[in-house]
Amino acid sequence: MRVYRMQIASSVRQRDGLALELIDAQGERVAEVFRDDERDGALTFNSFGEISVPLDVFVDFIHSAERDFLEG
Repeated sequence: MRVYRMQIASSVRQRDGLALELIDAQGERVAEVFRDDERDGALTFNSFGEISVPLDVFVDFIHSAERDFLEG
């Protein structure tokens, strides 16, 4: 069974915004939802490489991003 965790990452120098990152058991970033503060908080989804994530983990990840970035 693969274990995932989420973390908030700030990106000020490279990109102006915040990201909620999905991290796998090996500590690798799997995906992120990025809030682009230069574009009025527009949200984008990015994946890193080929990913295979259980649907319940992915749904929880997206809901967490919505709570963190849209509901404040």
